[in-house]
Amino acid sequence: MFADAQGLRELQKLVLRRRRHPWHYKPFTYWMFPLDAEDGAIVPQPLHAADDPYHADGYPNFVTQVFCGRHDP
Repeated sequence: MFADAQGLRELQKLVLRRRRHPWHYKPFTYWMFPLDAEDGAIVPQPLHAADDPYHADGYPNFVTQVFCGRHDP
């Protein structure tokens, strides 16, 4: 959703133009993913798809489906 017509991320281009930290304009949840925060504490991704907080009817548990969100013993 942040990509331009060439597939480059607009937030990253803005950071480079303004010479800011690479994460300066990115939302907290964007750079924390797949981790989460509860009451100021870092919470790891769920171990099981059934516990995925982004699970919805017909939606395949986003966090547990992406590579960085899958549990690896």
